[in-house]
Amino acid sequence: MKILIINPPGRETSLPSNFPLGLGYVAKALQNDNHEVKVLDFDAIRESPTKFLSKEIMKEMIKINISDCDIVFIGGLTNSYIWIKWINKIIKEIIPNMKIVVGNTVASTIPEIALRYLNCDIAVRYEGEITGIELLNNLNNLKFVKGISYKKDGKIFHNQDREFIKDLDKVDFPAWDLFPINKYLENCDTASGTLRAMNVIAVRGCPFNCNYCCKTFGRKTRERSPENIIKEIKFLYDKYGVRYINFSDDHFTINKKFVIDFCKKLIESKINIKWSAAARVNTIDEEILFWMKKAKCNFIGYGVESGSQKILDNMNKMQTLEMIEKGFKISRKVGINEVGSLMIGYPGETRETINETVNFCIRNNIPGNFFYTTAYPGTKLYNDWKDKIIEKYGSEDKYLEALNNPNLKPLMNFTDMSDEELIKLKKWAENKLRKNIKLIIHRIFKYFKATGLQGFNKSAFIRMRMIIFGK
Repeated sequence: MKILIINPPGRETSLPSNFPLGLGYVAKALQNDNHEVKVLDFDAIRESPTKFLSKEIMKEMIKINISDCDIVFIGGLTNSYIWIKWINKIIKEIIPNMKIVVGNTVASTIPEIALRYLNCDIAVRYEGEITGIELLNNLNNLKFVKGISYKKDGKIFHNQDREFIKDLDKVDFPAWDLFPINKYLENCDTASGTLRAMNVIAVRGCPFNCNYCCKTFGRKTRERSPENIIKEIKFLYDKYGVRYINFSDDHFTINKKFVIDFCKKLIESKINIKWSAAARVNTIDEEILFWMKKAKCNFIGYGVESGSQKILDNMNKMQTLEMIEKGFKISRKVGINEVGSLMIGYPGETRETINETVNFCIRNNIPGNFFYTTAYPGTKLYNDWKDKIIEKYGSEDKYLEALNNPNLKPLMNFTDMSDEELIKLKKWAENKLRKNIKLIIHRIFKYFKATGLQGFNKSAFIRMRMIIFGK
């Protein structure tokens, strides 16, 4: 069967620096099942780094690429909802009976809405490597395929969930060669400087239950073997010149034994590569960070979210301010650069809690920009506020379309403050952090410590300026 896989645009304000791993894994699985696969990657193909192709050009490219295809697979994060909707509409206008399969977060968290509004026929929920193959082999008997929702005779059906893949080593590496991979390799993040970087997943799942986060990989964590991960790194190193790995797992350090084992084997491999990962402050200690540093991890991201214990408790974050302070101190002692993500406007947020967060960040040398709290489908926050979201936007569909907008103003205000006051407080908080001399020096030192001489580069300087000054 001939399959067209489409990666929709993400946000114009974000460079295409994260390879669409979900689509890459599914593409490889379909290839291995002897299907003919081609890719149309609209997020990577741009007129300029921060400007998408015109809709007219995109429409022509869709028309050309679907002419010889039997079925279309498309997937993305929820912020791509409005683009998936538009692309699918164009496909149906060109070939009305073309089957369209939607996957990733859009399908996993809102399958009913996806099938109702996105002009698609099938929604693949959660992991798609096995489900994608089975649905192609059972297009006339979809009721037997686990892990999908689908439309038939005007009705929507939800089949039982598919079990999560236990042995991730059996999942073949992504089909990087089908995508414009150089676009992703060249748009490295600040931790890599100008080194060619690629994002990799080592762990699926997260056992924690933060109210603002959806669990598309489940709550039970599953790790690939260190040998399998290193094999992938070696392949990327040799074939694509990758010199930096961004582990994009929700939570890399949940299993201490796994992390230390991986680090030791990576050291033994003698692959000259640096890397970064995301972690929680309550799952690291000096031993685990010692081995990460020794294995050339130079950057770690912590989900701080707030410097107010009240807000952390409201989020069900299951971490304390003392844990955050300790985590950053250990990271600095070991010598791994760190950053903390910060959120503003969570339910219960006040001028006082925002002030607490600012003072906490200054006291602990924690830089970062604030993001407005956003309710994403599949989260407790979204379910708790769904009625008010519908009241404001008229429907879930209209709210989901708005998720593509940059984080310039709150899509929903979860506080008792006015929108104007919350916007002013966000600007005030960011200015307090950006203009603090101690934090400025800390950011510059940390940036060049992470990038070395690679930091002396025009594009890298622009990225550093964005980190320090937010523009």
